[in-house]
Amino acid sequence: MKKIACELCGSNEFVKEDGMFVCQSCGTKYTVEEAKKLMIEGTVEVTGTVKVDNQAKVSNLLILARRAKETNDSKTAAQYYQQLLLEDPDNWEAAFYTIFYDAHNNKIAQIGAAANRVSNSLTSVFNQIRLLPEEKKLAAAQEVSLQCCRFADMLFSNAVDFLKNNYDVKSRDTGDVFKDLADVLERNKKRLTQANEWITPVLLMLLKLGDELEAALANNPELYCNVFVAAKQMVDSLVENKILQKSNTERGDTTAIAMNMMGCTELYAAILVVMDKQGAIENVEKQLKQKKIDAYWAEHADEKAQLTEKQTALQTELQPMQKRLDEIHRKLQALDPNQSFTVPASAEMKKLQQQKFDLNRQLSSLGLFKGKEKKALTEQIEQLNTRLQELNTQVNHQIAQKKQELKQTRQALLDEQRELEGQKAALSNQLKEIETELTKER
Repeated sequence: MKKIACELCGSNEFVKEDGMFVCQSCGTKYTVEEAKKLMIEGTVEVTGTVKVDNQAKVSNLLILARRAKETNDSKTAAQYYQQLLLEDPDNWEAAFYTIFYDAHNNKIAQIGAAANRVSNSLTSVFNQIRLLPEEKKLAAAQEVSLQCCRFADMLFSNAVDFLKNNYDVKSRDTGDVFKDLADVLERNKKRLTQANEWITPVLLMLLKLGDELEAALANNPELYCNVFVAAKQMVDSLVENKILQKSNTERGDTTAIAMNMMGCTELYAAILVVMDKQGAIENVEKQLKQKKIDAYWAEHADEKAQLTEKQTALQTELQPMQKRLDEIHRKLQALDPNQSFTVPASAEMKKLQQQKFDLNRQLSSLGLFKGKEKKALTEQIEQLNTRLQELNTQVNHQIAQKKQELKQTRQALLDEQRELEGQKAALSNQLKEIETELTKER
């Protein structure tokens, strides 16, 4: 009796569903006509040279592997990618995911080994990616970089959580200061040593990924930039979580000294590389942002022209307004409400006060028998007092008038200033909105 043999996995177990023959082993579906071609009976002997075309099998394996990957069935995806790698050794996807999924099946103690496995595969994977057509090269590099960053984040998080929960470095305060300090340093040494063994490979994996991306996609620095942003976030988290601190005592040294003292030179070196690249990465980020902005406005030139024209009109309207505000400010400074005032009546009043002073002095110098002269001086002084009272009333009135005039002038200027500042704020807000629209990320 003839049997159907799956060309993908060789299984003979099939069920018919909706008019299709479905392999129960791998899930591959065949039409009736395709199933007839798969029927075998007994042993078939082939002589001579036979060229095997496995394109259909490669295609089916790739479909099955991707389907399992999309459903997060890493175990099944790994099996299909392993089969695909045997059929197509130059397939970058199979080369990457065969190692990638296998590296996921590790315990906490194998964090460094898992990162190393993926890291060691990157050169081979990117050599294959470089052979792809340009339209496929970027997508492949994006997928590898995204998966590696996610994997690095998972390994890093697991490592940090374990180090925080299993290596408490706070002093136990037994009363013996030197013993407590030695205890803190010993436990922190274990933590730093473990951090060096686990986290160094994770950072090195990202550094290698960045180098491979830069070499494969020299004209597309965005992925390269994103990888080092991820690495920088990990370095920051190490410090925030106090994984790299020598101790929590006042005698704690700097991170660099502590790491070198504890033998963590590899981790320290990796961190330095990440930090050294950060300045360049920030520049790349700015360039990428501006590139996207320029590209957007190149496609929306009419909209940009309208915004720019409105921006120029607003700036032109603001200039005389600001000039007037500066002038008002100078005038307000000159109009001091507490200043002293001089009025016309003040001069006459001052002159009469001097005359009164002179008459009083003459009066006080007259002898006992100068009654007639004293009477005449006294009358003059009384007349001056009367006039001085009149002048004092005039002076006070005139000063009050000047103060009122000053107050009114200042108030008018303040009102104008307030109104202009309101108009300026409205125009400035419009300018700010235009500037934001012209420079925001696209």
